[in-house]
Amino acid sequence: MNALAPLWLLLRHEVRLNWRQMTARYSPTLLTIGIICLLVMTHLFALSLPLAAAGLNWITRLDILAAVTSISLFTFMIMVSFALIGAVQTICTRDDMDLLLSSPVPRQAIVVVRVLAIAFGLFSMTALFTMPFANMMAVFGYPRFLLAYVVLACLALTATSAGVLMAQAMFWLLGARRTRLFAQIFAGILGVGFLLLVNMRSILSSAAQNSAMQMLGELLNSAPPPDSWVWLPARAAIGEPPPFIIAVVLCLGLFVATTVGLAKRMIANAVAANASNTVKTRSSRALTAQCGPISLMRRKEWLLIGRDPWLMSQIVMQLLVMVPCIFLIAKSPAGAHNAWLAVVFLTAQLAGMLAWLTVSTEEAPDLLATAPVSRRNVLSAKLQAALIPTALIAALPIATTAYIDLWLGFTILVCSTGGALTVSLLHVCNPTNGKRSDLSWRGNSNKILGLTEGFLGLMWLAFSALMVWLGWYGMPVLLLALPVIYGIVKRRRERPALAPAPAH
Repeated sequence: MNALAPLWLLLRHEVRLNWRQMTARYSPTLLTIGIICLLVMTHLFALSLPLAAAGLNWITRLDILAAVTSISLFTFMIMVSFALIGAVQTICTRDDMDLLLSSPVPRQAIVVVRVLAIAFGLFSMTALFTMPFANMMAVFGYPRFLLAYVVLACLALTATSAGVLMAQAMFWLLGARRTRLFAQIFAGILGVGFLLLVNMRSILSSAAQNSAMQMLGELLNSAPPPDSWVWLPARAAIGEPPPFIIAVVLCLGLFVATTVGLAKRMIANAVAANASNTVKTRSSRALTAQCGPISLMRRKEWLLIGRDPWLMSQIVMQLLVMVPCIFLIAKSPAGAHNAWLAVVFLTAQLAGMLAWLTVSTEEAPDLLATAPVSRRNVLSAKLQAALIPTALIAALPIATTAYIDLWLGFTILVCSTGGALTVSLLHVCNPTNGKRSDLSWRGNSNKILGLTEGFLGLMWLAFSALMVWLGWYGMPVLLLALPVIYGIVKRRRERPALAPAPAH
């Protein structure tokens, strides 16, 4: 076996694990067909670029450099967010470091392969949407665009190095337990920023768009000449030989220096992260026998959720994804009122996630069944554990809307309460088996239940819109719909109130 054999075997193993993770919830055949269809569609869409390039003779070299710089920075920002998450997951969630360290494989090879797998994932994800344009340009007489493959690979390696460096800095500053939470939040902020930039034209008003275009024109007019060192990365991206060679050497050097130089530190952090994931048996003052059984179980649920920062970050991420939609709604006519109605849907979603965590991921159902506590009290404690945090979080936006418009605040209060209560009762009356790590995919275990949860949230959102538009005349519609909502929530009451969760 030659010296490169362990690298190839480990890299193939990492690629196989990533593919299994992608196909864990979808059929491999279906996913392969979807990727092929996506490639065909993007290539057909990319046909417009070479056809339009013939009529763009008026574009100057400075314009091309500015456009390439903007696109590269935009792509680099997205890559860094995914690289940071990949680096943290590689360190925190992989429990095989002890096994690999005991194998006859060099330590540097383990780190290099895992970081290289992150870069390969970034390259593959971005290439699906960008490389078809380079292929079409090459087919229609612009072979220089094939250098985009090398440029994209360099971007992936650089972004991976940046993500690894940021992950190591977070471990040094925050420790192993807090790094997962802050990395997810930081990557979520970058992702929300990406969505806002994509929809900036729809979010900004006409006056703001004109002002932004004017500022952009002034910035471009004051830009340095094309031969300036400022445009060296862009000149490398368009294939100018000296900058291109320098950029490739620097990217490869940064990647090698990061992986080899931080190999020992990454291994030590991985071992520390695995040690910090062990369950601590020290007692908690929050769980004392002085309070009643309902209060005790309610605090137990809060304590379990609060002990998992990764779980809390997933909840925040799912709520942050809806922020760009709120901006889009706010720009529409009467958008100020319509945007605030999103609080109703967000409240229902938050209550549904917390209720699913408290009911469907119960790890000790047999213990609760044999405890001297009635099933009604158990379900009441779990329902309260989901509704009380939801009410505290929703209190500020509801109070703000009430200060702006009393009827709007009353509408959001009524519909948010109804949405949170009905979605929580849906999970209490129809429990499913799940693990806490499957929060983002909780609808896969029971797709009808997941669709029903979203339908209830949208229904309460529609009720709030009717109350805003029709005033008091919208209340009869809400009263008439309550029996329908009750039937949806109680549709499967014959199922057991608590379902055992599978072992982690």
